[in-house]
Amino acid sequence: MIEYLIDGPFWYFSLAVFCIGVLLQLGRIIFASGKTDLSVARGSASGGAWRNVFSRFIPHHEIAPQIRLYLEEPPTKKELVSILRKLKIPAESLIRKSETIFKEKFKNKDLDEEGWIEAMIEFPKLIERPIVISGDNAIIGRPPENVTSLF
Repeated sequence: MIEYLIDGPFWYFSLAVFCIGVLLQLGRIIFASGKTDLSVARGSASGGAWRNVFSRFIPHHEIAPQIRLYLEEPPTKKELVSILRKLKIPAESLIRKSETIFKEKFKNKDLDEEGWIEAMIEFPKLIERPIVISGDNAIIGRPPENVTSLF
C-alpha cells in the first residue's frame, strides 16, 4: 500500500509543488528585472549609515541589495576606479577627512588622483560610505535621502 502512495500520488504531488516553486522563482526574476537593482552597497559592519539607507528606502522599492563590507573585503584598484567613474567625482572627494588615519597621514598632502586611489586601497577606512551602486550609476548614501535619486 505505501509503495503505491510513494510511487503514485505523493510523487506527483511533490513534482507539482517543485514545478510551482520553480515557476514562482522564474516569475520573480522576470518581473524584478525592470526594477532598480542596488547591486553593491559598501559600508562598515559597525556603521549605521547603510542600515539607515536600507531600512528607510529599500523596502519600499522591492529590491534585494547585496551588501559588501569594505573593511572585510576591500575594493581592488579596478573596482575603486569603476566606482569613482560611476559616482562621477574625483578620488579626493571620496575620502573621509574626519578619519584619524587621514589626519595623521594625509591632512596637508596634495596627492594626485592616483595617489588618493592608492591611499584608499591601502587604508580602506578612508572611503566614504555607504556607496550605493545601481548599474552604471552610484551615489554616496549620506544623507540617506541621496539614494532616492537612483530610483
